[in-house]
Amino acid sequence: MNRIVLIIFLVISTHSFARQEKGDGVGNGAGLSENNFVFVYKNFSKYLQYAFLQPKLNFDQKELIILEKISKSLSKEYENKKQLQFINDPNTFKTPFPYERIAVTWDDIGSEIYINKNLLYQTTTGIPRVITISQVLSILLHEFGHHHGIGNGEDNEYFLNQLGAKVAGALLNKIEKRNLNIAPNIYAQYINFNKNSFATFKISDGRKFIDLSSALKNESRCPYSMDELIGVKVWQAHWTRNARLKRHLKLELFLYCSDGSKVRAYGGAEFIVVPTLAMESNVLRIKSTKFGFHPCDPRRGDYCESKNKQAQNYLDTKTFSREEK
Repeated sequence: MNRIVLIIFLVISTHSFARQEKGDGVGNGAGLSENNFVFVYKNFSKYLQYAFLQPKLNFDQKELIILEKISKSLSKEYENKKQLQFINDPNTFKTPFPYERIAVTWDDIGSEIYINKNLLYQTTTGIPRVITISQVLSILLHEFGHHHGIGNGEDNEYFLNQLGAKVAGALLNKIEKRNLNIAPNIYAQYINFNKNSFATFKISDGRKFIDLSSALKNESRCPYSMDELIGVKVWQAHWTRNARLKRHLKLELFLYCSDGSKVRAYGGAEFIVVPTLAMESNVLRIKSTKFGFHPCDPRRGDYCESKNKQAQNYLDTKTFSREEK
């Protein structure tokens, strides 16, 4: 069902309206759908690189060329600090089309990408449906494809729809979500990639999200200071309470470290997130967060060693190489 919805949403125009500044820029979306767009937009290169390394996707030559062009142009795309916009303007998304689109853009690299607020929360049961991360990935890939000479003809639209669905499908089973039991609107979400890559990680209260991907990468460190940290995988995640009965999220990590000639895996390290929660209109919200990295305690030698072996079992030397970094 998700794929059907995704394909229906993925029809995009280029040249349909004059250039103008309007709408909310990146970071100003008000709900979960907007937040998912922002999160995927910021981490798009990771998702694309992961798809590149999946042989089962069997990209053909035309698909590979477009994906490589998109990948190489992302730094230029991001030069437009207001590239992603959320607007409420039916004329923008209908004229000259027979029905309303989810998004529109032009054919230049760095062109604004306008997202239709009216279609972000479709419902058939009275309950709004949020556009998921995998659906957002497909939509944005479709739009970036228009920046590389793929026009609006029926065949081109079909090609981009299929390519977007293929890339998004690779990510679909990688998304992990952990809800806080006393407030299901509060959750953590993470995505693991290849062993020599860093997981993406965010927490959300259903209205806003906090992207902790960079914090997870920057705070984590190898047991030996001379080694280079080249990947972090979230092995487990769960909500718990500390000694003061304060809710916090505990991520158990697998660390992948290189001494320049060999990659070693280490387990038992933890990344702790302590959100400050407060009630707003009878709903629990996240006001701020604290976080910290905790290496495996060397006093727990047997435990750390068992976790290292567990992490090593996930190290596939046939697909893990310095060239993939």
